[in-house]
Amino acid sequence: MLNWIFFIFVVMGYSNMISKLEVRTNLIQFKDPFFQYFGDAKDTSIPVNFLFYSALVLFLFSNFDHVNSCSTLPVSLSLLFIVRILCMFFLPLKADNQIKPLNDWLQKGATGATRNDLFFSGHISTIFMFYLYDRNYYYIISSFFISILFLISRAHYTIDLIVAPFISYGIFRILE
Repeated sequence: MLNWIFFIFVVMGYSNMISKLEVRTNLIQFKDPFFQYFGDAKDTSIPVNFLFYSALVLFLFSNFDHVNSCSTLPVSLSLLFIVRILCMFFLPLKADNQIKPLNDWLQKGATGATRNDLFFSGHISTIFMFYLYDRNYYYIISSFFISILFLISRAHYTIDLIVAPFISYGIFRILE
């Protein structure tokens, strides 16, 4: 229970920090060589939201009856959020000029629309963390398609998407 209370406090602090990081001016412009293969940016919010939240619902339903086997999950997700904030603080990437920002159904209410919360992808790292706990390949498939959709919308750079699962895996192994 304390793990979940800690997680709630981290999420509240995370939302506050995202808002503060969004207004920075010392951002680094990055030129992603893979954007050229996807043409002009397009809004991919609906399929990204569907894939992400369907993975979340799948995880909740498939683990509802054995919550104790996921007792480190709130700590894992808390550390993931803390590491993500630190990465965004120390590597302040500027969003691509053509970005079509993601209209995340839940995040928008908590932090408002964000553009520069780039390194590393919270969606991909969270879904990969679900995979590490549940071992259902739907999470891998969702991560792959969300990554492609993020490149199409330019909501993340390629490096953001590649690094995310490795950070999730590192946190998972540390807490194992």
